[in-house]
Amino acid sequence: MSLRIRRGTDAQRQQITPDEGELIYTTNTKKLFIGDGIVAGGINIGSALAGTGLVFDIGTQTLQVTSVPGGSGIASVSADLNPALGGNLSLNNKNITGTGTIGIVGTMYASQGLGGDLALNTHNINGTGNISITGNLSVTGLGADLNLNTRNITGTGNITTSGTLSVTGLGADLSLNGHNINGTGNITTNGNITATSVATSILSISSNSINTSTSSTIVTNTNPTTLLIKGFTDGNGIAGGIETGIHLETSRGTLSSPTSTQAGDSLGRVTFDGRTGASTTVTAAAVIASWDATANLSDANPASTLFFFTNGGSNKTNTAVLTSRGNFYAPLLTPGSYAGSGAYPSMVGSTIAGSIIYDSSTNHWMGWNGTIWKQLDN
Repeated sequence: MSLRIRRGTDAQRQQITPDEGELIYTTNTKKLFIGDGIVAGGINIGSALAGTGLVFDIGTQTLQVTSVPGGSGIASVSADLNPALGGNLSLNNKNITGTGTIGIVGTMYASQGLGGDLALNTHNINGTGNISITGNLSVTGLGADLNLNTRNITGTGNITTSGTLSVTGLGADLSLNGHNINGTGNITTNGNITATSVATSILSISSNSINTSTSSTIVTNTNPTTLLIKGFTDGNGIAGGIETGIHLETSRGTLSSPTSTQAGDSLGRVTFDGRTGASTTVTAAAVIASWDATANLSDANPASTLFFFTNGGSNKTNTAVLTSRGNFYAPLLTPGSYAGSGAYPSMVGSTIAGSIIYDSSTNHWMGWNGTIWKQLDN
């Protein structure tokens, strides 16, 4: 004799609300439900059995074992939405695979090495821990500033950049160890660039330009010959020829937006200073070039004047002037003095007529006419 309870398919079960204590058996899923008079379809009896080692899966309406018999490992965590390890996770040569995300607020590290490239696939490495590397960290394009936040970049590899490496304060010497600083960017410093060995150190300017923003650029050398400029000549003389020289170029406006100079403008100065104390210098002489006040700058060779300045003591300045008309003005012009005709300079073969000397024995001015010396005064 058998006892039969209410039964039907699972779809039929979900259409009724069984009375409290009423049992329903699904003929197609082979599961048993009990009514509470409230829940449509009743409650799966298996859900009441969930507890230590068992989790009820609402989707499959089944009990899942959360631990393998013997207490070792996890058989399934599909029903646990917030699993917690409670200890170290040992992969035992297995992999963590899936399409989801591994999130961590601590440190993620590989003690034995990755064994292959780490592809971020446009994602980020985030966390409060550190990234430590003994090889090279190569970044082809950050796209934004790298902020170290008072931290350090350490390792035995290289820092490679095609842009600008700007360091506001190293705190220690930067040792190149026989290597080079290469790149298409700039090296910017508000201090000094020093070459300790002149014989082996070469400053190469590949872009033909040295740019500074300080009040003056200082070149120092412990050798008596401070600056040596080497060049060549094409042998065509001073009329359109090429020779070694120093070129001073002046403009109005700014260096980035230069404008034309004007008549009367000073064009350049060469100054000779002498030190008179630990931190003071005075000017001994100077050479200055300028356009004439009436110069026409549209000419091929505008009129100009060359000034020679020397100091005569007690704040007195002596000036000699060479004009574009060929006139030479000087406060005092003293030709060579010779004691007697026997001491006159030899002019044999010279075609430079008009040379003047002074004979200190006869107290007369003597002039060379191209053939002989002639007395110029009575």
